[in-house]
Amino acid sequence: MEKKLNDLFKEIILFDPEEQGLDLNLFKAGFLDSFGYIELINTLEEEFEIEISLEVIESGELNSYNKFLKYIKNESM
Repeated sequence: MEKKLNDLFKEIILFDPEEQGLDLNLFKAGFLDSFGYIELINTLEEEFEIEISLEVIESGELNSYNKFLKYIKNESM
């Protein structure tokens, strides 16, 4: 799961979590904007067969690699 997530982050937002930090705020660092966020969300939902609620999306709580990873792990159980 983590390898797949790493690859998607590298492909979609050009972010390497191992080099740039697992807890880096992707919005503040300039890796994500609103369009990139939606693209990333849509891709993750398809790839991991999960649904990320509108409430979670709008809250902005998914703002780092680790937060995405934790959310996906919880939803995949």
